[in-house]
This record gives sequence, C-alpha cells and structure tokens, in this order.
Amino acid sequence: MKYRKLGKTGLDMSEIGLGTEYLNRQSRETVVSVVHKAIENGVNYFDLVFNFPEYLDNFAAAFKGQRDKVILTHHLGSAEKNGKYRKTRDPKECEEIFMKTLSRLGTDYIDIANLHFVKNEKQYNETIARGVLDLALRLKQEGKARFIGMSTHDVSVATKAAKSGKIDVIMIRSI
Repeated sequence: MKYRKLGKTGLDMSEIGLGTEYLNRQSRETVVSVVHKAIENGVNYFDLVFNFPEYLDNFAAAFKGQRDKVILTHHLGSAEKNGKYRKTRDPKECEEIFMKTLSRLGTDYIDIANLHFVKNEKQYNETIARGVLDLALRLKQEGKARFIGMSTHDVSVATKAAKSGKIDVIMIRSI
C-alpha cells in the first residue's frame, strides 16, 4: 500500500480508504471481516458517516485492538431519527452525537471531525453561522478531535473552506 500526507494533517493515509456507508445494516461478522482485511492490506482510513447504534457497535468490534492503526473520520451533522439518516446543523445535537460515537467506539478521540456534506455556499454559511465549525474547533482544542475536515461536492465551497484556514482536510467528490 502506498501512503500520502492527508491535507494539512501530516497523517500518512493509505491511497485507498474505506467508506463505510455500504456496511450499514450488515452483520457484525461482515463488518469485522471487511475492516480486518482492509487493515491487513494497509488501509488505514475509515470514514464513519453514520451514527446508528448497531453500525457503531459493529465498527467498535472491528476496531478493537486496532485503534492505533487507523484514521477515523466522524461526520458532524450526520444524524438519525427512527433509524433513518438525516442531516442536522444543530451544534448541540452534533456534540451529543459525537460524544455518543466516542463512547460506542470505545475511544476518547476521533482523528477527523468532518463538517458533513456541505452541499453549497448557502449551506456552508449556515454551517458556520449555526456554530458547527465552532464546535469542531472546540473539540479539536479539547483533544477529542485531532483535525477538522469538511465534505462537499461543490468546488467553490471547498475553495472557501480551504481559504478560511480552519479546515485541515477536504473531502470533495465531483458529480
């Protein structure tokens, strides 16, 4: 596996990372098997997009004894209601979800607190105004998050975030 520096983090990230959305609602055995096989093959970046209890519990089992080998990303703004995904920009709710995620995963920090799917400049401005970035900065200062990231599909949003100097890594996907 080849590794590259991840954004401004200085972390050595595998060129192949594992997005975990497709592992939602899979058996614990499947999740553990996939994660262990990925780690055995040098994958060290895992993007945890959901916060469903069973999803996190499965990953907790998969990462047990492996925490020092992986880079974990949590999405501030990914929420659930009645077992269904939804997006939130409420910093209090984002913090509650973040703290529950730490607890369920059995870790005291996340490597990247990611501002979740900032679709356009209006959402970027809303995310900043509502205080989600401030929450991420505080979590970083408290050592609960090592770095701050943002996911978007909009190049202008990615550019604005990069120029802010507050975002360490940007996950962008062109559609």
